[in-house]
Amino acid sequence: MASEPFGHVITQPALHITEIVCFEQLHIPNFVKKAALWGCASFGVCASLIATYHAWTHFIYKDMPWFSFTAKAKTKVTAPYSFEDPPFYSREELPWLKDIENHCGEVRQELDQFLATMPVPFAPYFRPDLVNKAGAWKTLGLMTWGLEDRKVLAYFPKTMNLLKNLPVPVVGVSFNHLEPNGIVKAHQGNTNAIARVHIGLKVPKNREETCYFKVSSVKCPWQEGEGFGFCDAHWHTAFNGTDESRYILLFDAIHPKYKHMRTYVCARVISDLALQYFTGRMSLLKFMTNIAPQTTRFILYYSLVPVFHLLVCIYPDILAFFS
Repeated sequence: MASEPFGHVITQPALHITEIVCFEQLHIPNFVKKAALWGCASFGVCASLIATYHAWTHFIYKDMPWFSFTAKAKTKVTAPYSFEDPPFYSREELPWLKDIENHCGEVRQELDQFLATMPVPFAPYFRPDLVNKAGAWKTLGLMTWGLEDRKVLAYFPKTMNLLKNLPVPVVGVSFNHLEPNGIVKAHQGNTNAIARVHIGLKVPKNREETCYFKVSSVKCPWQEGEGFGFCDAHWHTAFNGTDESRYILLFDAIHPKYKHMRTYVCARVISDLALQYFTGRMSLLKFMTNIAPQTTRFILYYSLVPVFHLLVCIYPDILAFFS
């Protein structure tokens, strides 16, 4: 078959004028153009502010504590921890612990009065994967990483007064209920910047072998009227192998080494907890995390930190808005 000569022009049917559409010829309403322009500008400004915030915090906070957050997973996986802190802090390191123990009767009285009427229910911990049965571990939060629930605080004035008069900043306060035969599975906390303290309030008697707390490989049974402090960054677990409930007062005291960055520590941890909470409950976040887990977690987390830092500083009672 003879080939077409070089340079031969092959003609094709001409396109109808209505089939030729140029982007420039599209009619885009002015309000859409302005909205897009303002959206791009706002995104750029927010991105610049977030980057500036993180550069500033890393400049002024030289010696950072350990934080559990890592973007390298779809679910809760902790960043590597060196385990240089002791599992349990000594009494000498927590000299103010005796002040709470001396007034433990007042705290117990307020808890008993509250339990008699239960005006606000204890809530199951938001991660059901950490317990051996549904609702085994319940909490009543008064303060969560610097954010206060004024509605609940009103029922415990003496308890909060005791904690606010301690010589260390307290950033978290809650009452914890571990049901009969309940187990809190081994897990790590969010940072080593705190000493997490347990004060025994209602503890099954003479059951030290079946009702106890364990940090790393060290066991410590709860005792009514007594307390202990531990490093939340270590792996820890709780057991109540009895047929009675166990109630404790739990509070977080900032380590003196990190006292100057109290609000920053709170913001970092709240952001991590918020990301865990909403990722498990919002379909869009689940979808985004499945598609691009590292990018999604990284952007959301580091965008939330400055927001929560601002809230902790200027609006610590924001939880009352949701009560």
